[in-house]
Amino acid sequence: MKARGRTKKELMAELTEMRQRITELEGSTVMCKEAEKAMQESEEKFRLLFEKSTDAILLLDNEAFIDCNEAAVKLMGCSDKNRLIGLRPADLSPERQPDGQFSLEKARRLVDTTFREGASHFEWLHRTFDGRDIWVEVSHTIIPIKGRQISYTVWRDITDRKLAEKALKESRELFQTTLTSIGDAVIVTDKQGRVTFLNAEAERLTGWSSREALGQPLASVFKIINEQSRETVESPVDKVLRMGCVVGLANHTVLISKDGREIPIDDSGAPVKRTDGTVHGVVLVFRDFTERKAAEQALQRAHDELEERVEKRTAELKRQAELLDLARDAIIVRDGKGKISFWSSGAEDTYGWTKDEATGNTMQRLLQAKSAIPLKQIMDEVQREGRWEGELTHRKKNGKQIAVLSRWAVRQGEDGGSVEVMEINRDITDRKEAEEQLRQSQKMEAIGTLAGGVAHDFNNILAAILGFAEMALDDVPRGTSLERKLRHILNSSIRGKDLVKQILAFSRKTKHERQLLFLPPVIEETVKLLRASLPTTIQIAVNASISSTVVANPTEIQQVIMNLCTNAAYAMRENGGTLTVALSDFKIKPGSMVRSGLNPGQYVRLTVKDTGTGMDRKTMKRIFEPFFTTKQVNEGTGMGLAVVYGIIKDLNGGITVESAPGIGSTFQVYFPKAGTETMSDRPLADENPDDRDHVLFVDDEDLLVELGREMLEALGYSVTALTDSTEALKHFSSDPSRFDFVITDQTMPRMTGLTLARELLKVREDIPIILCTGHSDGVSSEIAKANGIGSFLMKPVARQELVEAIRTVFNAQPEM
Repeated sequence: MKARGRTKKELMAELTEMRQRITELEGSTVMCKEAEKAMQESEEKFRLLFEKSTDAILLLDNEAFIDCNEAAVKLMGCSDKNRLIGLRPADLSPERQPDGQFSLEKARRLVDTTFREGASHFEWLHRTFDGRDIWVEVSHTIIPIKGRQISYTVWRDITDRKLAEKALKESRELFQTTLTSIGDAVIVTDKQGRVTFLNAEAERLTGWSSREALGQPLASVFKIINEQSRETVESPVDKVLRMGCVVGLANHTVLISKDGREIPIDDSGAPVKRTDGTVHGVVLVFRDFTERKAAEQALQRAHDELEERVEKRTAELKRQAELLDLARDAIIVRDGKGKISFWSSGAEDTYGWTKDEATGNTMQRLLQAKSAIPLKQIMDEVQREGRWEGELTHRKKNGKQIAVLSRWAVRQGEDGGSVEVMEINRDITDRKEAEEQLRQSQKMEAIGTLAGGVAHDFNNILAAILGFAEMALDDVPRGTSLERKLRHILNSSIRGKDLVKQILAFSRKTKHERQLLFLPPVIEETVKLLRASLPTTIQIAVNASISSTVVANPTEIQQVIMNLCTNAAYAMRENGGTLTVALSDFKIKPGSMVRSGLNPGQYVRLTVKDTGTGMDRKTMKRIFEPFFTTKQVNEGTGMGLAVVYGIIKDLNGGITVESAPGIGSTFQVYFPKAGTETMSDRPLADENPDDRDHVLFVDDEDLLVELGREMLEALGYSVTALTDSTEALKHFSSDPSRFDFVITDQTMPRMTGLTLARELLKVREDIPIILCTGHSDGVSSEIAKANGIGSFLMKPVARQELVEAIRTVFNAQPEM
């Protein structure tokens, strides 16, 4: 009713106000929707940053985690975030932090601080789910979420940094400890030359304590002068900083300590550089030189005294030259024309001529000297070098020729102007004859080695003949012609067996008559004979395709090759290898091989190379000494290389050796070339493998494996026969209880019978083993017994011997 009383103007104003109000309400709704949308976008951005952050982020409410991102899951080493939600920080930590505080109590205090102050930042040691301790840098910030105060926690892994800091700290402590305890005095300065460190020895020498010296200029603490000029020496720190490298003090430097003492020192200074190469200080190391200087002075005094004594002694020797007559060696002095001016009593005893008979004669007319080197060449060397030493052949008064070791030296004549040559000659005829005897002994040793190889192959052949003949006799009627023939074969085989034993002891001496000799056939024949005596683990390579000849005796050359090759084989006895024998023409140029004593010219070079154990320098210096050996007792006389050296020198040749531990040795022999010829020969080949069951039978010869199987089966045994020792070991290891005993050959490739026996006994320690060999080099009944082998047989093995050996090994077994 009241509205009716209002005017139209009032109604229009009210309507306008209502429209304005509606417009305001519509604008407010739009703003609310925009705010809601902005908040939603903000939450999405927060969630995106939260989830994708590379740092671990966790939300903490009332001491427990209510959410975390994937980085936190990975950092803690767990499978998903649910394993973290609900846990407290202390639950993910060791019981105590490194400062000794309990993790639970310390975490509560830090969380309280965060909620009270709104933020906090600290380092914390956590323990991951897989048990690792990791250091994290923690940032706590309080943020409101849905009306609640939540701790927004960020963990950053700083484990590597902490470990680096720890390592740096330990390194600094070690550096400090080292510098403090080192025996030398050490001073460290900054690049301004101020002292930053002084160790105990530096305190003792300078008289300054660390407390007094730190920060002082080096010149105040380290005062040095030249002992002779008394002038101040340039500071080594200044020198290092100027030059940027290590420097040392000059001689005669003296340190003036704080209390005025003068101490002779030597030292060095070095720059201390940062990682970028810039110098930020200097380290100075020095030591008290007093004792060493006193020792040097004492040494100089002793040297001066010695020189004085030598001068006096020289004068005395000149005055008492007649005492030379007491020497047993022949001492002869001759002038520049070769005429004898002094003839000692030792010369009278050696040659038979008296002093009166010899004086005034020429050496050549009296002694008729002969040498492998022209006498003119010897004289040229004496005049050039002042001395010479070597072997000569001289004639005695009774016409007998003797060998002498002659030493020549040039000296001033008594008039001070002329030149005289003094000879000191020692009769070595007996020694040379002894060397010849030793060479013959070595030849017999080489023949014995050959005989051993021949015996091995011959015994394998005899073993087959003897074994099959015995078995054939079992299959033929008694009294028949065939039975008689087989018995003849059997008896002849037994005689052959005895003959092998005689061959092993055979050796005879021959005179070395030298001739023009073509080496390739000798090389190849010797290697062919040698091959049978070497184990199959050693391969032999021969290259002897030259046409040159030398003047030598075949026996000598064979002995050189045999000795060098057996020496090489011994170096490869453990692991096998390759033995290389080669011939080549070689020219020696003037001055190229002075140390070997070889003259320039054309030579034939024999190379013997192995891949064995090699030698060190100490051993190489002595290898040509008689009776020096690296072998065990009863393995050799030590004369092998000494005899080689003697033969080669007797042929006017030379020998060199190169070696190092672990890479083998190379011997090179040089024979003077005599001419050319053409001939050819061919070397032989090698052999095969080895094995046995109930009896396990092992031999690398197929024929002997067949013989062993048939012989043992005829005796009633079940037989597993193999020709490969490694295969035999695998066979046995797969079922050790299957076999009652083992019969094995000794010389087989890959694994010898002795090694196989050791391996079998490791698998089954009670297995009876019979070891057979055609050549006893390297193994004997004593060695076999020491290695747990029940019986040791030499090939060829007769059936009765085998039966007795089987009975022996079974009787030796302990009763179960």
